[in-house]
Amino acid sequence: MARLRFFIGIVISILFLYLAIRNVDFRVVASSFIHLDFRYLTLMVFCQFASLLCRAYLWKNILSFEKNVQYRHSFEALLIGYMGNNVLPFRMGEAMRAYAMGKKERISRTLAFASIILERLIDLFTLLLFFLTLIFVMELADWVVWSGILVFLFLALAILFLYALATDFLQVPSRLYRNAVQYVPEQLIGTVEKIAGSFVKGIKLIRSKKQMVWLLFLSIAAWVLWTAILYYGLKAFHLDLPITATILLTVVVHIGVMIPSSPGFIGVFQYLCIVSLSFFSVPKEVALTFSFLVHTIQYVSTTLLGWLYLTQMHVHSYRALKQELKKADVS
Repeated sequence: MARLRFFIGIVISILFLYLAIRNVDFRVVASSFIHLDFRYLTLMVFCQFASLLCRAYLWKNILSFEKNVQYRHSFEALLIGYMGNNVLPFRMGEAMRAYAMGKKERISRTLAFASIILERLIDLFTLLLFFLTLIFVMELADWVVWSGILVFLFLALAILFLYALATDFLQVPSRLYRNAVQYVPEQLIGTVEKIAGSFVKGIKLIRSKKQMVWLLFLSIAAWVLWTAILYYGLKAFHLDLPITATILLTVVVHIGVMIPSSPGFIGVFQYLCIVSLSFFSVPKEVALTFSFLVHTIQYVSTTLLGWLYLTQMHVHSYRALKQELKKADVS
């Protein structure tokens, strides 16, 4: 099953990469690189690390509801997780991140993973807020608008359901969950219950509205900094586009990479950048070049730093990592 998922992910990446480079004039691509304004690269790198620092602080705040972890450890574990997602299949970076934090801070791997689940929920909610902002400031196709609204409503209902499940509100969600599990194949029940348990534990980490607002603010700050990377990337290609272009890029790319693909989201990232920028009449060649520049800056920085922090934990090979994850029961 795992090999099949990996194969499907590779096929999907190849398909999207083909769509991204199909009918592209590579002479224009080369010309785009030649005329790149390198002054903006420094700003892109600065915003990249500022975004990572802000995200590490967000994660530290989530974990602080149970333990006051060191900020340095949350940053290092975050980079290890990103490196894992860049080079390993099945988004193993999330398991690596939980393992690293658990080992550095001597906390439960289950708690660490639950905090990551909660962070992802908050991030998705923030991205959908960005999307709702776009609805009011630019014209989008009706199907795009309604798709976003439906996803937003589904997410809101899912979070309410998980909160009710965590607090056992009127015991209704618990009964629904038990009834649903009856239809899950027996060999998958353990996995389903483990994932559901992580969701519930993640929701339980929040104990007040004030905490939720603070976490949402940090998430918005992290995504604003990430959007700034795209803004300066467009400036590097002499594209004077409205801020709505970078917001649309942020939303489409990061919701789109949830599609199963190869490690590092190669192909999917490029194609989604091209589709997003097509709304603003950006030539396909320029959009492709832009996507490779942004992707390379993010991929190289997080992979190298993540690997450095992982080797400091005396893990120097994939085999050693697998053994560590099995011992920690997070693989």
